[in-house]
Amino acid sequence: MKRNILELANNRRSPEDMLAGLKDKDTIRSREAGLKLCKDASEFGLTIPDYLNLGIDVSKSPAAARYGELNGLEAAFAYLDLPVREDLASGVLLNASANTFNTYDGTRALFPATVDAILRWKNKINMIEYVAPMLGNSRSIAGPEMITTWVEDDTTARQSYTIAEGGKIPTRDVVTSEQTVKIYKHGSGYKFTAEFLRRAALDVITPFAARVQRQLELSKVMAATGVLINGDGVNPAATVVTSTSCFVPSQAFPTYVANGTINYNALLGWFVQRAQAQYPVDVVVGNYAMLCQWMLLFTPMLNGNRSLPDAISEAGGAPKLLAPDLPVFPGNVKFVISSSVPNGQLIGVTLAETLEELKESGSEIAQAEQLISTQEWQYQRTESSGYKLIFPLGRQIINFNA
Repeated sequence: MKRNILELANNRRSPEDMLAGLKDKDTIRSREAGLKLCKDASEFGLTIPDYLNLGIDVSKSPAAARYGELNGLEAAFAYLDLPVREDLASGVLLNASANTFNTYDGTRALFPATVDAILRWKNKINMIEYVAPMLGNSRSIAGPEMITTWVEDDTTARQSYTIAEGGKIPTRDVVTSEQTVKIYKHGSGYKFTAEFLRRAALDVITPFAARVQRQLELSKVMAATGVLINGDGVNPAATVVTSTSCFVPSQAFPTYVANGTINYNALLGWFVQRAQAQYPVDVVVGNYAMLCQWMLLFTPMLNGNRSLPDAISEAGGAPKLLAPDLPVFPGNVKFVISSSVPNGQLIGVTLAETLEELKESGSEIAQAEQLISTQEWQYQRTESSGYKLIFPLGRQIINFNA
């Protein structure tokens, strides 16, 4: 049974109290303390880092001055002697973290969090494909959740939101379906031998951790793109329009535009159509090939016999127009990469109203328990998350293949 998170927030403890027993020299007692830490975090539906951040108050420690302005997780690292970066001037070495894990079994509950923290200090991962720019909302859930949908009213005046005195307020019904949000478990990992970790500093793992984190994001992008294109099981697949139908009517569609090629006039006409339908596009999702076309579409072209260096020099050292953000009606349109989008197509999304991410909290607790109970050293990053549509009409696909 899940415990109320307010219980934890209202009874914050010192690092010494919260982590009591983890550094016990008795292996059995250290393991029991580590398993209890995992169990407590799981009961609140929190990850171990979130549990420590919320549950630890450094001001209640007898050695509060030692922790200074550290948050709960950072104070736990300090108390357990788990440095996440080397500071040679202060004599701090990452080997101390490996020594702590090999000496006190219970501290292995923090092994994934420690590697993640080392990774943040050591590298700033530049994610090319990641799911956050596609989301209107992201939140944690403690259990299964039903997909919601909404019902438009029948009024013919729903395009106007001015309400006459005593008039009816336009109201939409939001209802719950009988189908749950499909939750995907994303992630991967690496297994290391105990001998490997005894002989190597902990930061040797960070390149492997970086790859795991990148693969996790790629998996989430694929799942989110699938929902945008095919629907969430209750709300239907996205509507598809052709580029010829979006072309400005006053001009004939050019015959020289090859299939699969973005046409500037049709693209702008599509943006206008979506805005008129009250779903203005502020995010466009496409694959790498379409990104190249998007960038070239707004790259200045040379006229006459000037060389490229001459043109760049005349322009002040660089082209004036830059991609991937396109300043068009009704505002800046951001290009988001997803390899899962078919070639020749773009998904237009009204960001704040379309896609929601639901993350199951505490999905990595089992890994920490396994690290404590066995001699197998593994670094895994897993996340259980699903996606559902908020307003299904908030996305549409334009097909430049037709």
